Amino acid sequence: MPTYHEIMTTDLSALTAAAKSWDGMAGEFAKQEKAYERDVHGISMGTTWTGLSAEAADARFDITLKQIQYAHRPRPRPSPVCCEMPTPSSSSCAAG
Repeated sequence: MPTYHEIMTTDLSALTAAAKSWDGMAGEFAKQEKAYERDVHGISMGTTWTGLSAEAADARFDITLKQIQYAHRPRPRPSPVCCEMPTPSSSSCAAG
C-alpha cells in the first residue's frame, strides 16, 4: 500500500498528457460526426432514397451517429482532490 508521502508526491504528468490527447481525439470525433451526418446519414434522410431499405439504413445510421456523438461528448472532470487529504494526524475526508 502506498504511503501518504508517495500519494502526495506522485508525478501525474503522464496522465495529464494522456487526458490532453483524449481531448484532442474528441475534437477529431466532432469533425467526423459532421462528415458522417452530411455524407452518410444524410442520404437516407432525403427524398431520393425511399422504401424499406432506406428506412432500415436510416435506423442503422442513427445508431452510428449517436455512437459518434457519445464519443466526443464532454465528460465531467473530477476535481484533482475531492477535499483536503487527511494527514496521519487528522480525521478522514468530511466531503465524502
